[in-house]
Amino acid sequence: EPESNKSGFLRTAKAAAETGGSLFRLRAWNLSQEDYEALASDLVKVLNGYGASLMLDRSAEMVKRVGAAGLHLSASALAECEARPVPTAAWFAVSCHNREELLQAKKIGADFAVLSPVATTPSHPDKPALGWSGFAQMRDDIAMPVFALGGLSAVDIETAWRNGAQGVVGIRAFWPPENSK
Repeated sequence: EPESNKSGFLRTAKAAAETGGSLFRLRAWNLSQEDYEALASDLVKVLNGYGASLMLDRSAEMVKRVGAAGLHLSASALAECEARPVPTAAWFAVSCHNREELLQAKKIGADFAVLSPVATTPSHPDKPALGWSGFAQMRDDIAMPVFALGGLSAVDIETAWRNGAQGVVGIRAFWPPENSK
């Protein structure tokens, strides 16, 4: 989420890409469609300069218009989706919180899913943590990469692998606050 001005947000994105970030998702739920699309367009240019890619969470049409790498659906958007919304040349991912959502993501052709929250996290204080055993149980026999999310950082990668995760994703652990730059 952009915390302050657009230029500060883009500087933070550049710093995250410079330190190895390769695939980013722009949530920015507080922005209007017009402002989100303008920021996405600028962010695609910044990230492409570092070999990194951007996924959007608004629409397949916007992904195409701004040249983003793909679309990331929320669990609620997944519930309304009956088929893969983007061509196979674009990334398609889904946020999931239970096994049924993972199965639906697989059914409609998601390239990968993000399963959360593994640990407690300030962004979802109302959701109980799955824990690693819960993550492994939900992820079991799902023939698709599933990333672990929720209160995790790079130090959790080996534990994530042992529990069937493709890797870990996050916000706070990988995206420094704008005022720290």
